[in-house]
Amino acid sequence: MTTALALLESSFKIPQHLQLLSIRNYAISNNINISFYGNERVGYENRHDLFIEYIEKSREEAYLFFTIEQFIFNDIFYTELLIEATNKGLLLFFANENLKITNRMDIINTKILLLSKTSRAYRKISKINY
Repeated sequence: MTTALALLESSFKIPQHLQLLSIRNYAISNNINISFYGNERVGYENRHDLFIEYIEKSREEAYLFFTIEQFIFNDIFYTELLIEATNKGLLLFFANENLKITNRMDIINTKILLLSKTSRAYRKISKINY
């Protein structure tokens, strides 16, 4: 069984009781034991201070986030921390998307998936002549 720190999304777009329910259901379905629930400081979510501290101190083998959108700011998918975590062999889970990231290729595939879901990307793709 994998043990993970669960990190909730702090902006309160989705009520935390619903995030907790989603995370718990994901953990049960994927045989994950949650060691602790936490969240980044409100207003500083994009800094990922708690996540960085845990990565640097190798406190967990895996991290379970509510959503991959915790790494998207101003329509930019910030992958640096995800790359750093996977380079250290850490497992990253995202309950809302039913997503698991274990390596750089998973990050690239996730980035492509996120890009394909934006209307701006669809408009660019639809203009290409085949």
